[in-house]
Amino acid sequence: MLQQGRIPDLQFDPDELLYRRFRDLTYTEDHPPVADIPALLRTSLSFNPFPSANRSRYSSKHDVLIAGSQCDWGVYAFPVSAVPPQCVGGDKKTYQFTMTHTPEATNYAHSEIQTILQGTLLGNQPPRSVRDFVRAHLEPGVTIVRRPSLGEWFAWVKRRIGL
Repeated sequence: MLQQGRIPDLQFDPDELLYRRFRDLTYTEDHPPVADIPALLRTSLSFNPFPSANRSRYSSKHDVLIAGSQCDWGVYAFPVSAVPPQCVGGDKKTYQFTMTHTPEATNYAHSEIQTILQGTLLGNQPPRSVRDFVRAHLEPGVTIVRRPSLGEWFAWVKRRIGL
């Protein structure tokens, strides 16, 4: 997970998965998941200014939980190909999207869906119509890969440290 001087890998395979954590009380160990993916994306995919996710090429689904110490949260995944190339917002402007590998010191897999407007990286949130478009475009590709569960987390930690 550590960057350790590695440079960003700007090549994304369209089938590569991107992992993102979520917290939603409807996803629990005791109840079968009722996947309300649109609601999940509205609450967990923020644009401040860019949605971020971990690349499966450099991390596992559990790694997104380590970064924020949310061991009881869930994880969803979507393929890079689900990221739309562009859209026209409610303001009639064309917004482009690009996947960018943006490693952090303690999270080499960190990546962002960056928004570009008129050739310039957008430094703030795009309009709601654009955010809604991105979420709707991602929705068909989203799968829940880990439901919130402390039991699964502890089992993974034990495997990780060799117990």
